[in-house]
Amino acid sequence: MKLNADGEPTISAALVDESLDGADDYRLASELIGTNAELAVADSCTRITDLITSSDGSVKHAVVTDGMSGGATADRLVIAFDAITVVQGDSNVEVMVNMTPEQLETAPVLNDA
Repeated sequence: MKLNADGEPTISAALVDESLDGADDYRLASELIGTNAELAVADSCTRITDLITSSDGSVKHAVVTDGMSGGATADRLVIAFDAITVVQGDSNVEVMVNMTPEQLETAPVLNDA
């Protein structure tokens, strides 16, 4: 995050090129916000609600909602951004989270306080 000449904040984030190959829908990391992502090892999904960046602008973490288990909560969970992969399929682009439901259940809860 940087301030422009008018003092307004601008945010940028870097993704590795390999994660975007053929994925025209996600050229910017911010385009992942609001996206449903499937767990790579389960028939479940979660929703990416926010991204957490470091001072140099690189994305370090994603904030997701827990929609995996039968006991879905309103908790926003913090996961490593490198657990997210954009996959080009035969007919569409999918966003995958390389975590099990058990790993997601143990992810830290984002505390807004």
